[in-house]
Amino acid sequence: MMEYEIKKFKDGQVTAKIKGDCDLHVKLRGNSYQDLFEIASIKKAWDFENSTNKNLVSTLTIYCLIAQRSDRRFSKLESFDLKVVSNFINAMCFDKVEISNPHSSVSLTLIDNSEEIKSFDFVKKAYEAIGNPILVSPDAGAYKTTHEFAGKLNADLISSNKVRVNGAPLITIQGDVKGKECLIVDDFSRRR
Repeated sequence: MMEYEIKKFKDGQVTAKIKGDCDLHVKLRGNSYQDLFEIASIKKAWDFENSTNKNLVSTLTIYCLIAQRSDRRFSKLESFDLKVVSNFINAMCFDKVEISNPHSSVSLTLIDNSEEIKSFDFVKKAYEAIGNPILVSPDAGAYKTTHEFAGKLNADLISSNKVRVNGAPLITIQGDVKGKECLIVDDFSRRR
């Protein structure tokens, strides 16, 4: 696997140096736009070093895609943040982009060469640790995945609906969860 180092300057500039010529696999937690600039620097250095070797493969694995909750324009005066981030990632020209449990299929549509990494193993472990809770889909974007996981686990499933009223989310649960153990399956899952 390709090794690299990042140098950060006091003014915020970053530069990358790669070590060797082999396949590139960069893993990104995606906490900030700064992370994307670091990845772009690494990819640009790798591209320059490997411009004549077409057999090498570059892979970007994103564990939490920044801006994915803005998977559409909520009002005509707001930016479409996921589109901005997707364009930036696409400009890096990775051969493969793996996205862990994307918020919606819009991410996979906007990012070139992308594929989903399902979080089923994590959800199964949490499901068993809690003791067979009801799976809850927090919104329409998560319903398809939650439904799939409920089928695999033979679990009860309750959906909910999220709408925005003056920019604030309003969530309506479509079933009885009062006093019951629940596991919300979304980009992140945790015990409630």
